[in-house]
Amino acid sequence: MKVYVHPCQTKNIGDEFNRWFWHEIFEENIEQYSDDVLLVGIGTVLNEKLPHANVTHILGSGVGYSDSDVIDSKHWTIHFVRGKLSAKALGIDPLLAISDPGILISRLRVIECSQRYDISFMPHIGIDSPRYKAFIEDVMGWHYISPSDEEEVILNDIVASGKLVTSAMHGAIIADSYRVPWFPVNTSAEILPFKWHDWFSSLNINASLTHLPAYWGEIHSGFKSRLVNTVKETQLKYQLRKIQNSRHFILSNARELVSKQEQILAKLHEVKPLIFEKSLVDKSPVTSQPSDSTVKLSQ
Repeated sequence: MKVYVHPCQTKNIGDEFNRWFWHEIFEENIEQYSDDVLLVGIGTVLNEKLPHANVTHILGSGVGYSDSDVIDSKHWTIHFVRGKLSAKALGIDPLLAISDPGILISRLRVIECSQRYDISFMPHIGIDSPRYKAFIEDVMGWHYISPSDEEEVILNDIVASGKLVTSAMHGAIIADSYRVPWFPVNTSAEILPFKWHDWFSSLNINASLTHLPAYWGEIHSGFKSRLVNTVKETQLKYQLRKIQNSRHFILSNARELVSKQEQILAKLHEVKPLIFEKSLVDKSPVTSQPSDSTVKLSQ
């Protein structure tokens, strides 16, 4: 059995979760099972680009980034998806729209630390750059969290933040799970509002993404380029200060979050025999030893 990890030139926290998440949550040595089975979990990956497998199990993924109006899902076994918009796009039972599995992160990685940053900024992977980092830290005086940092650094930095401004959806998901207020922004055309609203729908979050002026990459020489850069920097600074003082930072309803976490755990407990017993190669697989923070499906 293979766990699908979306290919990316630079590692991205949401995609990287898949490298360990399913091993821990199922308490299984997944690689000992049939190679003809693909497990697809965290990410906006439900499109025609998904690798073909004889059996594909969908566990909380979202629809998006498709080049086609029609998604051929007839070879997929869909156990649940990220949200109502994904369920509608796939034409499946709305009851299969639970939430993104990433909302379980605070149960799998328990973190206790004091607040070190009043406000942090986490960009979408597509605009993560030294220039953006310098602007956020030197001009704004905020803390910058790169989505390609080590997982432990990202999680601890988010938990240590009073609030988070982010164009990375899994930045918001992590923050919400740890009960850190967050503010969603759109910083580039690479960001897909559909996936955000898909996740919002799962937790009854009524929100929209605030657009920020483009500001990343290299500064070109020449008076006109410098002038354009100065204007963009001024606009971005104004918009971020406005957000910093906003009263509209978000947290999902605590009961709703816990309910969705429990629904995901219950669903995974229900489908585990279907996924693993039918995929068995070695009749006596060695069960991996979970960390102390693992949430067991039997609980």
